[in-house]
Amino acid sequence: MSGINNATDCSSRITISNEKLEAIIWGLVKQELIGFANLNDEDRVAKVEELTDKITNLEMNIANFYISYIQHG
Repeated sequence: MSGINNATDCSSRITISNEKLEAIIWGLVKQELIGFANLNDEDRVAKVEELTDKITNLEMNIANFYISYIQHG
């Protein structure tokens, strides 16, 4: 069983069997892959660039949070 805690300050927990969790994750992954398969090359490149920018932005947010936590935590 996998326990999923929604947030660090939240005491609620959800328990789901690994088999069900794996099926949910693979379903979401397939959904994303099918979305890419239906794009032409130009749109696919644009989508990859957009998602790469989002990843970079999230990495910077994580780094900023970590730095803030170190300085004030």
